Amino acid sequence: MIAHSICNGLAIASATPEFVDHAAHTAAPKAASTEPLVAPPAIKILVVDDELAGMDRSHLDQLDPGAGALLGDPDSPEAVEILAIAGQIFDASEMQNDHAKFASFLTSDGFIQEVLVQPIFDVKATPGLKKHFANFVAKFGRVEDLRLQFEQAFPKPIYEIDIVAMRPPAADLLDYDFVFLDLVLKASASPVDEMTAYLVEISEAAGASRLPPLVLMSTHAELKIHRKNFSVRSNISAAGLWILPKADLSALDFKARGLQLVYDQLTKQRDSAHNMRLFVKSWIRALDNAQTKAAATLWNLDAAAMQRIHHTAIKDNDPYDGHLGELVAREYLWHVESDGPVGKAVADLDQCFRRELDPADVTKIKNRFLSPLVDPKVARGLFSRFTWVGWPSASEFYGKGVASPIQEFNTRVPFGTVIAKELKAGGECLIHITQQCDLNAATKPDPDNRSAIFATASIHEALAHSLQAFTTQDLVARGLYSGDQEFDLKFIPGRTIAMPITNFLSFSEAQGFKSFGRLRSDIATHFVQATANQMTRPASFVMAREGSFPVKMFLKGDRFGKTGLVTYLNDEQKGRVVQVARDASLFSFQDDDSIRLAIWLEREMKNAGTIEDQDVVGLANAFRLGRKLDETIISDVTLGIYYGDVEKAFLTVKTINVPLGTVRLIMVADTAVKD
Repeated sequence: MIAHSICNGLAIASATPEFVDHAAHTAAPKAASTEPLVAPPAIKILVVDDELAGMDRSHLDQLDPGAGALLGDPDSPEAVEILAIAGQIFDASEMQNDHAKFASFLTSDGFIQEVLVQPIFDVKATPGLKKHFANFVAKFGRVEDLRLQFEQAFPKPIYEIDIVAMRPPAADLLDYDFVFLDLVLKASASPVDEMTAYLVEISEAAGASRLPPLVLMSTHAELKIHRKNFSVRSNISAAGLWILPKADLSALDFKARGLQLVYDQLTKQRDSAHNMRLFVKSWIRALDNAQTKAAATLWNLDAAAMQRIHHTAIKDNDPYDGHLGELVAREYLWHVESDGPVGKAVADLDQCFRRELDPADVTKIKNRFLSPLVDPKVARGLFSRFTWVGWPSASEFYGKGVASPIQEFNTRVPFGTVIAKELKAGGECLIHITQQCDLNAATKPDPDNRSAIFATASIHEALAHSLQAFTTQDLVARGLYSGDQEFDLKFIPGRTIAMPITNFLSFSEAQGFKSFGRLRSDIATHFVQATANQMTRPASFVMAREGSFPVKMFLKGDRFGKTGLVTYLNDEQKGRVVQVARDASLFSFQDDDSIRLAIWLEREMKNAGTIEDQDVVGLANAFRLGRKLDETIISDVTLGIYYGDVEKAFLTVKTINVPLGTVRLIMVADTAVKD
């Protein structure tokens, strides 16, 4: 195994101040201790990266395939030039006199380390010779810059960095405090599968012990494409598994400062990542146990019992699928809820998160965790499945395709059914809230005396990569899917429709109404309560209602040169698209942009001569916690949001006036996400 260590000193004491016992200092002097001071152990960092461990002939063959043939001919003009340059670096007389020795040197790693990557080669080599090694030399320069960022982020002797070319046994990683893993190593045939298998080994080796924070790096696109799968397939919490493209690592707004911030934040949330991993594993084990126990219950239900369940549903005009589904689902849920390890894991997770609350105000978080990715679809899917029944529903409930519309009304338009002509943003829909006992009479004689009652809701489309923000006063059914679109339904107080079922069927046919889905019974009950009481804040299950949408960021003020403007750029030197979360009046940045923005803001304000070094760790946490509009971020920088077209954000920002002597941190968002 090739290894490279960049620590060669003793560790020094932590810079964290300690409390001083003043009484001890005023007491009589004591004899000096003869025991030697013991330095704390160095913080151990592991980097698994074959390029950082030392680029060799295999990398040259990969990057400049034609160089191999050239180096295989020691009599070529290029080889003669190489020998002359080597003679200016070290004593090459033996190779000048020994043709075979020189030929061996040209095909060895020694040529790369002792000649090709030396500064004198760049100075003395002719353009014709350089072009044969151009790709390798360029890559070597980037690798060396990357090594420098690691050395600056983790300086010796506080840190000890081991850089190795091959992945060590999984159990060895538990001896480190922090680990960086390159996705693609030499001879990787299937890098994603190989990395996933290695992560599984690490998780299994750790057992119930804490894992060090893990950072996956790569220049390859597979890192981003498969970023969600690494955590899922390896059973390692995303809170302790970070994805870091090397292009981001080399970006001006990241580099060594960004590495240090990622280290600081992932170290802070190491306990949470550990407890999350134990919770998920215990939950999955409990589900497996529940499957076995529930299966025993289901297989032992005799035909008579199942017949009684069916008869109860039919007698109450309750859809059989939902009736049976709720019984079986709660059988599974009970076994999970009563599982001891799950209860302990939830309690441990609760305590872990409580430690991150502000002691002065437990409704506030003092340290907001770093999110490896912001994907609103994950949260929306969770809310959707909580809210909506998964059983398929009949879209038609009248017309020639329905034999007995009145008698079938309960099963085709059950409690919680959403009815509309079409689902579209800005439209409205009806939600069936007739209590089941009232619906039962629909199949009896004289059904005209019975009415169906519907609440009204406004329709809000969930935009791509966006979570619509609602207030805590709103009653919202999230995540109703219709084809490729997704909608949120917001209850409208005071808007209720009630009419005899026969009249409603005629009305629906005239309007072209269809059924689009069904709320779970407990969620539909909230709409009943809200309608009955006209409550402004129904007592519903509270969900996180944090909106998320893309923006581009700018700094604007008279201190930024002629243009008065600085753009937050991506790696292609274009405006970087950032996901900002909106929760009531707070705007926050949950992924690595919290770090990049903190570094970028500090650098640009320092370049403008406005500030000195800032606490970028605290600033990044502040960005994750959220800032209010017009709130001061640092110095005289205030936050603002403006609406237009994100793809043409520069046109919007040019029209914004900023008072002299002040700086505005500007977010430009699409007009469609404006409140």
